[in-house]
Amino acid sequence: MAKAPVPNEVKTRLIPPLDPETASLLYYGFLLDKIEQVKTIEARHFVAYTPQTSGSFFKSIMLPDSPS
Repeated sequence: MAKAPVPNEVKTRLIPPLDPETASLLYYGFLLDKIEQVKTIEARHFVAYTPQTSGSFFKSIMLPDSPS
């Protein structure tokens, strides 16, 4: 389960000391790191995400062999 890295929507407990944009960039990095970890697992990959309108973002970062 993942959220789109939208400022003021993710990692809000880190605001402050981080600003909303920096917190969302940190979360984006966490998403990419998790995808790299999942690559080593021999299983079908998928992401349940929110908000529903963020489908194109998640399709752009999913593993190539992952269903959309």
